[in-house]
Amino acid sequence: MVNVYLEEQKFGQWWIWVLLGGMFFVSAIYLFDTVDFQITPFNLGAFILSILLIVLFASLRLDTKISQSEIVIKYFPLFKKVILWNDVESVALIDYGFVGGWGIRFTQKYGPVYNSQGSKGLFIKLKNGKKLIVGTQNEVEMKEYLMQLEQLA
Repeated sequence: MVNVYLEEQKFGQWWIWVLLGGMFFVSAIYLFDTVDFQITPFNLGAFILSILLIVLFASLRLDTKISQSEIVIKYFPLFKKVILWNDVESVALIDYGFVGGWGIRFTQKYGPVYNSQGSKGLFIKLKNGKKLIVGTQNEVEMKEYLMQLEQLA
């Protein structure tokens, strides 16, 4: 039995990096290619914003840790959520489909959805009626670990 299930996910979609790179490139051209070499607050702000977005997307990481006592969801650098198994009514691996994009999404059907890509995830229903999904790229490994946990219970 593996003691802990760990999964780390990042935004790996090529088109995100093309958009961010394009935004950086365009803002750099406007910043440094002015006729009279005067930097305006708008040009400088757009350039700094493009750098900050690149740094944010490069550092964004969805970490999932499942152990015998808890489920920990960490969306670095935004938040960390700890769910004790005692508070969980049920869990299920599901294909939740497209929920309007990736990142942090709020849905009527599933509650908050935390993902970085794909459409498969762990649907968690809590005893207090709240629900949420944490996305996974390793559905088979997560399912095997959850089955091992179930056998120990």
